[in-house]
Amino acid sequence: MSTVAFSYVGIEIVAASSLEVRWPKNAERNSSDPPRHQEPASAISSTVRWSAIWIPGLVCFAYTLCGVLISFNIPRDHCDLPRFSWAPEPRCEGTQAISAFVAIAKRSGIPHLPDVFNAFLLFTALTCAMTNLYVASRSLFGLASRLNRGSSQPLVLRLLAWFGKTNRHKVPMRAMIFSSLAFAWVPFLNLADKKEGVSAPLEASACAAPGNATLCGDTGGITIFVEVLGSMGTVGVFIVWACECLAFLRFYYCLKRHRDVLEQARIPQVRRWHYEDDDYPYHSHGQPLTAYLGLLGCFILLIVCNLAYFWKKPVDESEPSYPPEHSSERLEGVFRLDPFLSNYFTIFFFLLMWSALKLFREAPWALVDLSDHNRVIQKIRNLHDLRQGSM
Repeated sequence: MSTVAFSYVGIEIVAASSLEVRWPKNAERNSSDPPRHQEPASAISSTVRWSAIWIPGLVCFAYTLCGVLISFNIPRDHCDLPRFSWAPEPRCEGTQAISAFVAIAKRSGIPHLPDVFNAFLLFTALTCAMTNLYVASRSLFGLASRLNRGSSQPLVLRLLAWFGKTNRHKVPMRAMIFSSLAFAWVPFLNLADKKEGVSAPLEASACAAPGNATLCGDTGGITIFVEVLGSMGTVGVFIVWACECLAFLRFYYCLKRHRDVLEQARIPQVRRWHYEDDDYPYHSHGQPLTAYLGLLGCFILLIVCNLAYFWKKPVDESEPSYPPEHSSERLEGVFRLDPFLSNYFTIFFFLLMWSALKLFREAPWALVDLSDHNRVIQKIRNLHDLRQGSM
């Protein structure tokens, strides 16, 4: 489930990137433009709202439909499908893992169709890389832009604050360059030799022999390292989504609790109860139910689904998809370090960093008290300042 969820990472970027949209200073307004008295944030919201609301849903539907169609056209134990290095291998000889779309195209027998899918997948991989670069650079910039750059601050904080600067075009170039180079070395790991001292490819029969898996298409520790690194990135996104859902629920019920006070104080961008005086920019359908569903879904993915490789399931040794030498291993439920690190190391690291920040800043361990309306008003104004600063 964590592997499948990787495809959905980034579909909310359309909404997040709308924060950087600005009206050109010299742009001429026509009759279809928002009124002049309308604030820039509201004007931008009225123009990009359709994209921010519907594009993530359409992309999510397309990904789900593709997954269903794939399951109808290729068996799960097909030799061309990629699989984890620690998973039992099917009895296949001389095969190389490829994308499910390319595998289906090969089975169709249509000339050059696999090449077309390969070209399309290359394009999607490049656009995925650009999206991830955007997210990484903006996240680093957002964390560093609020840091104090004074000479009295520790060296680590001053170095991080250096990434909170933009160029004259308001682009966080420092954060973008660092984000692009931070993991640029990972793809080159695949160029490493599959086995030291092996100069010629083994025969298919030798590859099928027990103990020769690392000599035939498996780079051993390098493959496991890349898999763990990729899974850690996906688990990190689940943690972010869970925190966003929890933060929204706290924000939603805080506004509901202090509704009358916020209306009297005329606090902007929180009035969501009157149509004629509605400046609330965070409207979405089905709230707060969808936030609860999102929080529950992230919890199930992080805790329940990631435990799947611990589940003990008897295996029919007569099943042709798996070699006999792996049957007892699956039956006994042997603990494997690599899938455990893939699914839970990020969670442990997040909890460790969160606890360290609490201790370092001497912050209380309880949730912020939102019962005092004066304190709530001040915090909302601080949130407005943070939002304005990110734009």
